[in-house]
Amino acid sequence: MSSLTALRAVEPLLLYASAAALIFWGFYIPTRRRYALVLPVWALLGLSIQGIDLLDWVPGLSYQFGMLLVLTFLGCPLVFGVREDSLRVEVAADGSRNWNLTTAYKLFNNPRWLPTKLERPPKSARATNSALSRFVAYRLLKIAVLVGLKTGLNMVMVLIFAKCTLYDFSPAREPIIRRLFYESVTFHDLVVRAFVSTIWIFDSMSQLEIGHALMGILFAAIARLDEPHEWPPLFGNPLEAYSLKRFWGKVWHRLFASAGMWARALTDSVLFSWAPPMVKKAVVAFFIFTVSGLAHAIVGWKTGDSALDRDIFFFWGNFLGICVEMVVSRCIPSLPPSYMILQRTGISVATVEVLRRLLGFLWVSSFFMWLTPRLVYPKIYQLLVSMIGQKF
Repeated sequence: MSSLTALRAVEPLLLYASAAALIFWGFYIPTRRRYALVLPVWALLGLSIQGIDLLDWVPGLSYQFGMLLVLTFLGCPLVFGVREDSLRVEVAADGSRNWNLTTAYKLFNNPRWLPTKLERPPKSARATNSALSRFVAYRLLKIAVLVGLKTGLNMVMVLIFAKCTLYDFSPAREPIIRRLFYESVTFHDLVVRAFVSTIWIFDSMSQLEIGHALMGILFAAIARLDEPHEWPPLFGNPLEAYSLKRFWGKVWHRLFASAGMWARALTDSVLFSWAPPMVKKAVVAFFIFTVSGLAHAIVGWKTGDSALDRDIFFFWGNFLGICVEMVVSRCIPSLPPSYMILQRTGISVATVEVLRRLLGFLWVSSFFMWLTPRLVYPKIYQLLVSMIGQKF
């Protein structure tokens, strides 16, 4: 590989590093001058995202790096306002300089907007070697388990897709409710839908979890810039996903927290001064889902993905599903506070709660079986069509 080719292969990374350097520099200048750097930073990020397809030398890197660019794009103006006073370069008596780069790093590298202490803790308060060993061992184990599960699911995918034809992913196969009434839905159809819905969620979660674990090891155990407690789990407990609202609010990652801050700034403006709290919450949720859809569509466009409109419609569909949940929950009267009825029927309160959660899991899984193929099937279909076209 020539030096020019190698430079092109890492060009998006260099452009991103330049944007990050500008953001770091912004922390050292007065607040009123920081925001002049937003447009140059956005320009560098825009140039970087133009070439993310050049990062295919690492599987999955182009897509994940593209999402990082979007997160940095959203967070750049916000991080400039976190700290009003400028960082200073402190000169010690012996002439050594402390650039406070750790504080600048913590301001920059916090996409979930987690509460964190910006100043580095004293040596006595830092994690011990045994604590770091446990931190690294747990994350290496998590990576090993996720890689093993991904390998197993890929083997299952080969077996399932070996029995599929192009027609299985055609537009006619995207609906399911309509076909239940007017057509025959085979067991094979249901298996494919269930598997596609499951592997889509698992692939997204596993890629982010593996990247998060590796970054945690790098910054907390190797570079020692962070403490282990500053790298909490990226996802919540899957057992909490017995409603769409809980899936997106408690289980799924919160990397688009900056979109929520933009949305709340919008609803707090004069434009929504008339709106009741419920309307403002709906606007915030719709804004976050829309930004998420646009982010996936933009990154998908630059990585050669297809059916980009489906990325937006998928997140809008989830927003509408949550709205339906809220309407239904308000229409169904709650159980009476007394346990007399439960005692007479012989059903314990714990059993009722278990049944309620099981029904919730059934609803969430059914919803994704209905919606996810509308996102994934067009992409698989167009990929297969292009592959067939290349053969002939």
